[in-house]
Parts: sequence; C-alpha cells; structure tokens
Amino acid sequence: MSPEKESLLNCESLCVGYAGRSAALAEEFSFALFPGEVVALMGENGSGKSTLLKTFAGSIPALNGSAMLCGKPLGEWSARERACRIALVRMAVSAPDRMTVREFVGLGRSPYSGMLDGRSEEDVRIIESAMGMLDVDSFADRPVIELSDGERSRVYLAQAVAQQVKVLLLDEPNAFLDIPRSHALFRLLKTLAESRQMGIIVSTHSVEYAERYCDRIMVIDKRQVRVAPAKEARGSGLLDWTGAYACGTLHRFMLAVLLGLCWDAERRSCSRACEGETFFMESFGREFLGMDPRERPLCRFDVLPAGCGYRYRFRKGGRTRCRNQHGR
Repeated sequence: MSPEKESLLNCESLCVGYAGRSAALAEEFSFALFPGEVVALMGENGSGKSTLLKTFAGSIPALNGSAMLCGKPLGEWSARERACRIALVRMAVSAPDRMTVREFVGLGRSPYSGMLDGRSEEDVRIIESAMGMLDVDSFADRPVIELSDGERSRVYLAQAVAQQVKVLLLDEPNAFLDIPRSHALFRLLKTLAESRQMGIIVSTHSVEYAERYCDRIMVIDKRQVRVAPAKEARGSGLLDWTGAYACGTLHRFMLAVLLGLCWDAERRSCSRACEGETFFMESFGREFLGMDPRERPLCRFDVLPAGCGYRYRFRKGGRTRCRNQHGR
C-alpha cells in the first residue's frame, strides 16, 4: 500500500487477549490498515481472530500497545463518534425479535440520528441502497428472525454498509453463504473499499477468497501475527499452517486417493460425488477448505479422514461414493 496514504487504523506493539489469562492470544505486533484495501484475517479456530477484531473495534481493551483510529487514539473517541467510523459485524449473534429487515438495516443510521432517532430522506436513500447491494430488498418487510442463516448474514452486512464507516471489520461473513453468494460478497467488499476508500478486515477460512479478492493476508499462528501481500502469501510460507500447500507431490497424490478426489494437473480442479450430489471446486485445496464443514467428510484438510465417521470406495472417473458409518 502506498506510504502516501494515511492509515485508517494503526497499531503499534499491540498485544491482544483477556486480562487474567496466563498468556496473550497474540503477542505484540504492529499493523496499519489503509484506505481502499481489503485484508483477510486467517488462523485456526481459537487462535484469536475474533478477539483481535473486537480489540480493533474498541469492544475490549488491548493488553499492551496502542491503536489509532483515523489519527486519534481509539479510546478517546466517544461511542457515537467511534460508531461513525468503525463497525464490527459478527454473524453469531441472536436475531432481533419483531424487527423487520428494513428496520434492522435502518439501525445503521443511528449514530447519525438525533435523540429521537429520526430518519431523513438521505437516511432512507442510504438504507434502500444498502439493502439493494446485499440483495435483501426483496424481503425487506419480513421479520429478521424468520430468515435463514444465509439471508440473515446478508442483512447484518447491509446494516454495516448503511452505517457508512471508514473501517469495516467482518467476522466470518460468508460462514452461512453458498459459494456463488460468497464470491459476490467478496467482490462487493472489494468494490466498497475502492469506491468509498474504506479499510476492510474480513475474517475467513477460505484461502481461495483471501488470495483472489484481498490485498493482504494477516495470519495468527502460534500466537504470532504475520501479514503479507496476498500474491506473496504462499511463497512466503504464510499459508503453511493450512497444510494445503505444505504437501509434496506424493503426499498430495495419496490425499487425493484417500479423500476420493481426482487431481487434474492442468485445470487444478476436482470433483466429488457424495450423497448423490457432485461438488466441483476449482483450485483443489483452497475451495475444499472453503466448503461447509458439514459437507466435507473430514475435520481438516491436512488430517486424513480416519476417525471422521466415513468410509471410502474409489472408482473410475475421478469420483468417489462416500457413505457414513450408518450406510446412508
């Protein structure tokens, strides 16, 4: 990122975790987020990704170090002022009761409203635009609590878009989205960052989306925080923790056979037939990691499926019939 741009979020010697615990979740590191960029935040479950995002948002204090938001110490902003500049969107939150999609998205304008929380014509325009961007306007009058997980996650994102912040923090926004909508989401994030000169940090488990749509990748691994340009992440070893690229040719071939995946060296694609459905994933390991864990017959990509409750039978044509322990 160009050094001429002033950072939106700047951290120096930041150490994150919870007071009273024996060790910090992430040791001291420095980081700057610039306008117009999307940064993917990656790491194993429990590595501290959500804690780091909450620290960036000012929801919990850092154990050590400093964080600057738009040139001012994070703690010196009032709650309303901070809400106009930074937002944290989490998918694992309870759905509001008796509130329609339009009403919920409208909450994104609350930091700009007066004591009576009135809505101007400009607020209404922004709300409608945000719902259109996330394709939730077709059910704007439905209660949020009645929506599916995927629909609800898009509503949460629409509220953040309506909030018009400079820094947007997203905690696994595509966790409940199907593959086409996940791609659409990351394209939208890239467009928002560039058109509005926002800085976006998105937590994700999908290596493919991180490499394809993000400018940089930040990884928390073994309490260390490292950052690299997305195009250099693999070559620098930043993604070795995933196990997707640490395998040699022989190991990859063995995994392909054991997992029932057909490796195509030219197209780097694979197909799998499971429970009567065919899954086609470009870029073997990356898309496999991005699948819903309930749809993939293993716990992690770099862990062989023994003990995961499946048995395999390899057959010609690059497909495998997968059956669980109950024979379904």
